[in-house]
Amino acid sequence: MSDSRVRTLPSPPESRPSQPPPQHTPAVDICGDVWLGKAIATPEAPMYVDAQPTLNAPHVASPDANDEVPPDVSSTGHLAPPLDAVSFDFAFDEIVPRPGVRCLECGGVPQYPNDGTQLWDDALSEAELWLICGVYCDTLGSETGSRLPDLSWWSKPAQWQGCGLDLKYWTPDCERWYQTRRSARMSVVLPPVNLPEGVESKHLPVKDLNVHYLSAGDPKAPLLVLLHGFPELCYSWRKVLVPLAKLGYHVVAPDSRGYGRTTSLNEPNKVVSYDDDISPYSMFSLAYDIVALVFALGHKTCAAVVGHDFGSPVAGHAALIRPDIFQSVILMSAPFTGPPSLPFDVAANPPPPGSQVPFWVKVDQFLANLDPPRKHYTAYYTTRDANGDMLNAPQGLHAFLRAYFHQKSADWTANDPRPITIPEAGQMPHYYIMPVAATMADVAAEEVPSAESVAQNTWLPESELQVITAEYGRTGFQGGLNRYRCARTTRWADESGLFAGRKIEVPAMYLSGRGDWGVYQYPGAATKMKNEVCSSMADEDFVLVEGAGHWVQQEKPEDLVEHFARFLRKFGLSP
Repeated sequence: MSDSRVRTLPSPPESRPSQPPPQHTPAVDICGDVWLGKAIATPEAPMYVDAQPTLNAPHVASPDANDEVPPDVSSTGHLAPPLDAVSFDFAFDEIVPRPGVRCLECGGVPQYPNDGTQLWDDALSEAELWLICGVYCDTLGSETGSRLPDLSWWSKPAQWQGCGLDLKYWTPDCERWYQTRRSARMSVVLPPVNLPEGVESKHLPVKDLNVHYLSAGDPKAPLLVLLHGFPELCYSWRKVLVPLAKLGYHVVAPDSRGYGRTTSLNEPNKVVSYDDDISPYSMFSLAYDIVALVFALGHKTCAAVVGHDFGSPVAGHAALIRPDIFQSVILMSAPFTGPPSLPFDVAANPPPPGSQVPFWVKVDQFLANLDPPRKHYTAYYTTRDANGDMLNAPQGLHAFLRAYFHQKSADWTANDPRPITIPEAGQMPHYYIMPVAATMADVAAEEVPSAESVAQNTWLPESELQVITAEYGRTGFQGGLNRYRCARTTRWADESGLFAGRKIEVPAMYLSGRGDWGVYQYPGAATKMKNEVCSSMADEDFVLVEGAGHWVQQEKPEDLVEHFARFLRKFGLSP
């Protein structure tokens, strides 16, 4: 395109025309003196493009070593030329009215760098400045641009408007550039993880979180949401994402609140601590996170919400509270016992003494009276020392996790789960019913897999365990532990009583490994879930997978996919 049709910038002030060429529309003004990380754009003249525009940048200096080159910015789908000859092409027939929500709410707030907060992006290259100047429009009415307050381009829509900016044009090219830029920026802080082909790692603003999730499949296909447990990550679902997507679903597995690469929007670098407010980890809050995630993904319904371990009660509450959204639920490992009951007809049936004592208090008292005395693992997880005990395990974090995953898997032949009564609770493995003075690191050290066993492990090889080790080494365990603290705090445990007497009405399935003590860790829980809590859980949908322990989605992923497919097909939820 000729220079008479596109005015480029920056150019010497004396060469800038005082008036725009009137025959060229639409006009895209350039914001003036706008803070864009370390780079400052100070054009005083607007840029004008016509109906068939091509934004041509003049010579662009090479960026700093930390600057990323904006990839795939041309509408032809090719990487732009080297930075000494960058051009950005925009076809106006591709223009969409507004950016997608993931662009608008990218979470770099607050946007003013002078308040001491750290912005996500602090090193935009000149080539990127060119792109940004091509899509923003100054709405303050000046033909020559206006000086605006310090502004990061990560700002949210309301903050753009408050600073006098309006986003006029956003093309698919901009969107691709933005998403790759964002991923590249995150990867500066967090190293990339090797994922199966077809699995994508993404971030999305959800409530007060910047949610990290893995996904596979067509985003417009019926949605499956997979919720991990403790001490796990969305990475725990890596083996089943693509197989489930091939059944015709959009499969999404998030890092839950407090885990992995999901962070606070306002404090993205904050590490969760014991002294933080734990209310965001209440069951209602966690279920709300999942509802908000479904909407943020652009779905109004979800074919199935799946929860493993601590993800199971979250999935159960989501299905209980919002059956209009979650069309079915799959509960894994931890049986869901529903909301707490409330005293009924108390005038005729006065509650007996001690009936209001929380269940976990009774459990703690019973275990403390055993010989030798014991404690429940959830009681340990509520202590201030639990995070440090595991993070700084004497055997090392990686060795601790290796032994922990081994003990709860089918690889440990001492696992012989079976229904038990309350008086028999002391017979359970130490990872559930712990010696009273032990830490979880002590428990893990009791049974360590041999080097040969580790070398032969195919469901969690060293390279994959290292991903989990690295993430917990960075974040600690406190985010996950705060869930247990809420579950054992009357204020938060009792709030589910709002739904006392209510059942899960949507189709329900339970699935775990035959070698998983989690099925029976609470005597009677599995039977209550099947016969009382879920209105529709058939015998064939209570599944115990042979050859698997607690980590069934990793130990036997093919079996899991087969059972999921049968269940969803049975209820007409198969695409």
